[in-house]
Amino acid sequence: MIQVHGRVLWSDYLRAQYLHLRPRPFWERVGIAIVVMGLALLVVAFDRGQAGGPSPRFPYLLVGSLAYLALYFCVFVPWRARTLYRRQSGVLSPFRIQADAGGLVVSSEQGEVRLPWMALRKWKESRHLFLIYRSDSLFHLVPKRLFASSEQIEAFRMLLLRYLAQAA
Repeated sequence: MIQVHGRVLWSDYLRAQYLHLRPRPFWERVGIAIVVMGLALLVVAFDRGQAGGPSPRFPYLLVGSLAYLALYFCVFVPWRARTLYRRQSGVLSPFRIQADAGGLVVSSEQGEVRLPWMALRKWKESRHLFLIYRSDSLFHLVPKRLFASSEQIEAFRMLLLRYLAQAA
């Protein structure tokens, strides 16, 4: 049995939001390709403008789109995560998670829930945490800093690999 206990910090919660928003690898590559092509077109449009050619409207649309994405990921996502973090009393209180072949037991001062592996859908992992999904948008956050050792992290990962599908 693997057991961790502690609190979810604001930084854990924000990292979880970014991990949750991370697209599947295929779509991530498509998005990067679109941004690179857009930047290349911006350079071409700027070069044409410098050469005295007509000024297309495309660069303004591209710059506006990139500014929107920057604002969304650098301002809106952190603001929304902070608001949600402060409003959820369950996230602020200490918790304990036990994992074994039967599933997960998540407990805190607010109660306890037993989740057999069949009740869970998938999981994601980053350098700092695990997300264990009950549905496509509802997940349990397990910060890696709560594990006693890297061996315990590896044992937890092996349980997840054995019983759940890894989210792409």
